[in-house]
Amino acid sequence: MKRFWVAAALFVLALFFYTFTLQPSLAWGDGIRLQREAITAESFIFAEMVDVNFAPDPWPFARLGVAAWDHPLYVIIGHLLVQSLPMLDPLWLVNFLSALFGAGTVALFFYWIYRHLRSLVASLFAVLALAVSHTFWWHAATPEVYTLFSFLLLLTILLYERYEETGRQRYLNGAAFTLGLSAANHLLAVLVVGAWGVGKLGDWRFRDWRLTELRSGEIGDYRSIANLQSFIPNLIFFLLFF
Repeated sequence: MKRFWVAAALFVLALFFYTFTLQPSLAWGDGIRLQREAITAESFIFAEMVDVNFAPDPWPFARLGVAAWDHPLYVIIGHLLVQSLPMLDPLWLVNFLSALFGAGTVALFFYWIYRHLRSLVASLFAVLALAVSHTFWWHAATPEVYTLFSFLLLLTILLYERYEETGRQRYLNGAAFTLGLSAANHLLAVLVVGAWGVGKLGDWRFRDWRLTELRSGEIGDYRSIANLQSFIPNLIFFLLFF
């Protein structure tokens, strides 16, 4: 219960910090494209096509793209936020989406670390270092898709860890669902399947080993390999994000 309230407090503090330093209006570069797509619910590629070349169906979000440069989940959430609060500046609202999920990532990151370390001081130090790092702050204060990406990816990891601990199918279903949502935001999320495969391959490869039966000179080498295979999925996760 304590970690829940600490995570909630970190969410509020991070949201205040990111909102206070948020880009106030029009962005530049890719940010402009994301702002336009979220406000109009339309891929910039389809915006250049006339109805003769592209006739959309009558359903909402019919002009969303699913190519590598498109981020349909981000556009849908941003558009719904803009439509829900018409009295606010739509450009600011799209920017605020990054701050919101950036704060959510900070809270989830603390929750995840504390589950493993059981040290409040170490967990707070790690999560605050992430929260104020230049790269993460930049993505939380500008219109970008990466805070939503990191939030969903962390949620996937947490749910899958719960599945491994309890064996309950609902946690596995939740992890698969959030990973699918993450892929709908950014295609890099599909690489997590490869990281999961490496981890499972390592579990299968080493599960029947009895290190006590090996020659003493080999024990250190095999332990190093076993430790490496458990580290690779986490390494891939952080390489994907940074």
